[in-house]
Amino acid sequence: FPVTIHTYIASQSLNNKDLSDLHQKIEDLIKKNKGKMNYYEHTYIASQSLNNKDLSDLHQKIEDLIKKNKGKIEKKENWGLRQLAYPIKNFKKGYYTNLYFSGEPVIVQELEKIERIDSNILRFMTIRIKNIPEENSELVQKEEGK
Repeated sequence: FPVTIHTYIASQSLNNKDLSDLHQKIEDLIKKNKGKMNYYEHTYIASQSLNNKDLSDLHQKIEDLIKKNKGKIEKKENWGLRQLAYPIKNFKKGYYTNLYFSGEPVIVQELEKIERIDSNILRFMTIRIKNIPEENSELVQKEEGK
């Protein structure tokens, strides 16, 4: 399991009581934030050369990795096969998938490590967000409106 080591430097002018109070405040802050889940938005583009089964297996691999690291997928949007802004690895199109998940930062590290290696993933991006949006993205809303 991941271990975080916190280091702080106290002023030499602090007496033992002030130092003890400072130490207690830091411990309380660590306890308060321990186990808090972060929210993330993760978008990845898969190669257009994948068939439906391989694409489904890729989605499952990514979702399993998130769950294995104690994350929770809050929302998933398949944006479908879309035109790329510029060719990537000689592909002009890619399958876009957008995930919203909660979890510890270690999930992002593991996820991006796997995606860097996988030749079927053309690009990916993860950002930390404050909360999961309730409504679907504009791309999904446009598709639903058709």
